Amino acid sequence: MRAKPVYITLPTNIAYAKISSKPLQTPLDLSFPPNDPATEAEAVDEIIEMIRRSKKPIVLADAGAVSYRVFSLIPSPSQAILTISA
Repeated sequence: MRAKPVYITLPTNIAYAKISSKPLQTPLDLSFPPNDPATEAEAVDEIIEMIRRSKKPIVLADAGAVSYRVFSLIPSPSQAILTISA
């Protein structure tokens, strides 16, 4: 995970309010909730079928692939051709 710029705006009526720092003692949970297996399987099946029907399929993977830690799952073009056409 990489740090990116973040802009936080606070309403002026709470900008100077004193609050407890106790919540800062609890680590953030950065884990992703699991997908519903049936919904995921249906989506994957539909995507595979659309790629199979395509004459010249192209898969674009953007920064989201890195953010969601799936970049290593993206096959090279030669692997993708073998995987989808099999």
